[in-house]
Amino acid sequence: MEKAVRSVDDSSRLGERRELPGFLGAFAYGTMVLVLFPLSFLAVEAGGGRAVGFVLGVMLLHVVLDNCFAPIARSAKDTRGIHDLWLKLQLPCALVLLGLVVLKSATPAALARIGLAGITPYGTWSELAGGIFATAFMYGGNTVVAHEFMHRRDRAANALAWVLLTVTGDAQFVIAHVHGHHLNVGTGADAATARRGESVYRFFVRSTIGQYAESFALEAQRIRDARRGVRLLKNRVVRGIVASAVLIVLSGLAFGVRAGVAVFGVMVVAKLLLEAINYIQHYGLVRVHGERVLPRHSWDCVGRGAGYILFGLGLHADHHANPTKPMWQLAPSSGSPLLKHGYMATLIVAFFPPLWFRYIGTQLREWDDTMASPLERRLLAGSSLQERAA
Repeated sequence: MEKAVRSVDDSSRLGERRELPGFLGAFAYGTMVLVLFPLSFLAVEAGGGRAVGFVLGVMLLHVVLDNCFAPIARSAKDTRGIHDLWLKLQLPCALVLLGLVVLKSATPAALARIGLAGITPYGTWSELAGGIFATAFMYGGNTVVAHEFMHRRDRAANALAWVLLTVTGDAQFVIAHVHGHHLNVGTGADAATARRGESVYRFFVRSTIGQYAESFALEAQRIRDARRGVRLLKNRVVRGIVASAVLIVLSGLAFGVRAGVAVFGVMVVAKLLLEAINYIQHYGLVRVHGERVLPRHSWDCVGRGAGYILFGLGLHADHHANPTKPMWQLAPSSGSPLLKHGYMATLIVAFFPPLWFRYIGTQLREWDDTMASPLERRLLAGSSLQERAA
């Protein structure tokens, strides 16, 4: 019988691991800005069912690339400039998309006031909802690109990560992820590690609250260490919240209430998608605090959808081992559990908790039996006893 969990060193599932030549491979990572963003502009302009149809089409593309093509290895090392181009184009594309959904949500009077009376606003709330959904879906790319830039030892890249996350409404992620998650992953101290039996919706609330609390505490400590006193304007979490709130308020004041609602809606849905990715990356995996983070503590994905469209985000075990490694140099990690059907298919299942628990439960039992250390098994046994007692 086929094992439920197969690690990345299982050659039967990696196939021949063919890769595109370096130059063509680098352009494959441009799928987001070369293909999906232009299509998203058309989808958001239409709104409603057409926008939702665009999202469903991109989901299908992910699933096909992850499941019907040979797994990805890694791109050539001599194409850094091309890769960085795709990453840096994320922000202007995202701003254009947000501007479009704001204009389509504006009142006719506001559009006439700035000389854009030729734009036809959304006629119904369903059209607006479709535009918000499609924009937020594309804003998942903001988080992925910000994730790449926040790990670089480059102030300009770090600043770009902050701007990308501010537009997405979650600037604190720069702090909580780098200084919290990477240190505490797999332990009870990590808000961004999903517990067994926890639905994605419950995780969304707990993880969001936990990460904000953690980032506030980290910022307070940083300010104390710098002997600057507790000044709100020095707190990067507060600055991020204020910047995101200003974007919402200004959109509402300039273009009408619906425009402010649209920006807020984009931020909320984009945050939900971010936490859904956090959810599947470490769901149910445990680590003894103080022990080294190993490949078995992250779910890997070697599909081309997660590789090309999500800029290598699926190769998560290698990222935890080498946080500053550029995304195009990440590779599958021997000994890590693998998401069998790719990121998008796994995310879809995760939004249906009863189906998710059945789907992932068998794989977790296999992880317990073949990958967990004796101490981790003991930790799991203790958790199970506590759950039964509760």
